[in-house]
Amino acid sequence: MAEEWRFFGFTLQDIHSKLGSPCVATLVGSEYSGYLYNIDPETYTVFILQRLCQGQGQGQDQGQGLTQEQVAHGDNIETNVKENHEAWDIVVVRQHALKGFEFQNDSEPDNLSVEEMDSIARVPHALIDPAKIKARKEGLVAMLRSKRIPVETSAEDAVVHIMNSAHVHPPYLPLSVECANGVMLERVRSMIQELHEE
Repeated sequence: MAEEWRFFGFTLQDIHSKLGSPCVATLVGSEYSGYLYNIDPETYTVFILQRLCQGQGQGQDQGQGLTQEQVAHGDNIETNVKENHEAWDIVVVRQHALKGFEFQNDSEPDNLSVEEMDSIARVPHALIDPAKIKARKEGLVAMLRSKRIPVETSAEDAVVHIMNSAHVHPPYLPLSVECANGVMLERVRSMIQELHEE
C-alpha cells in the first residue's frame, strides 16, 4: 500500500480544507506569513498570499525588501492592487528551503475563499474552469490527430503524450509542455499557440 501524502503532518484533505487560512512557512532564519493559496502535491512548493498595507515600511514580514538570500528560497512573484487599494504579493517557497509549516488559527474568521484568492492573484477564469480545460485538451488532441501526429491520452490520464517525447499538462497552454528535446518543445508550444489564436 502506498504511503499517504503528508506535508509537515497535514494530509491532502487537510490542505484542501485549509486553503485560504492564515499560515506561516518557516525558513532558516526567516519566515513568511499570509494566506495559504496552494501547495503543489508533487514538488511541495508552497504558495502564500500576503496582504501589504499601504505605507508599510520595508521588511520581510510585509513581503517587501527581500534579500538575495531570501529570494533564493522564496520568490516574490507579483504584487497586485485591488479596487480597494490593498496590495498583495504571492510568495513562493520551495520545498528545499522549508524548515516548518503551520496554520496560525483554526478559528480565524478572516479566511479567504478560493474565489477571493483567485481574484486577488488575477488568475483568469479560463485557466481554472474545468469545462474550458477539457475543451482545450479535446481541441489539442483533435488538432494533433488531424496532422497525423501520434498522440496518447485518456479520460484517466490528464496529460497529453505526443510521440512519447512531449507531454502537455493541464491547463494545456504553451507553457504546459514538458519535453527534453528543445526543438520539439518549441514546435509543440507553437502548435498550441496557433490553436489558441484560431
